[in-house]
Amino acid sequence: MDVELIQGFATYLGVRYEYVETDWHNVLGDLTGQHARRKGKNAELLDKTPVRGDIIANGLTVLGWRQQVVDYSDPTFPSDVWLVARAGSTLQPIRPSGALRQDIQLVKETLTGHSVLALASTCLDPGLYQMEKTGAEVRMQPQGRKLNEMVPAISSAFRTRLSAAPE
Repeated sequence: MDVELIQGFATYLGVRYEYVETDWHNVLGDLTGQHARRKGKNAELLDKTPVRGDIIANGLTVLGWRQQVVDYSDPTFPSDVWLVARAGSTLQPIRPSGALRQDIQLVKETLTGHSVLALASTCLDPGLYQMEKTGAEVRMQPQGRKLNEMVPAISSAFRTRLSAAPE
């Protein structure tokens, strides 16, 4: 859907649309001409690189450090990061309090002793959420893994645990 939306926007502006493939490790550099990464709560500017595109046309979580590097438009389709558990898990959904920060804290309090899959330099980076304070076992995924590969990774991790379980 992102492609069709941007193609329509390009037509509206009277400019040529061209798809430029990138990945999460290079997307900011491809847009700005300078790679960047999170360092604590701030952006650390890294090496310069050629600019390869004019906009990022997919979900890009609004994070304070990223706002130091790029200008965000108004969200088109806002979304959130969700904690997903396998069927049969002892984790249970919280009762929403109506206060976002309180709800996030309630979820974090349930994680002690559970494993959580995480992916650096994405919206699933545990450093963004102070996961080290939750008591959860954070399982970092390989650097080359893409966000859209996380659900299959969850399924694979579950199958691996099942096959390793004693009969």
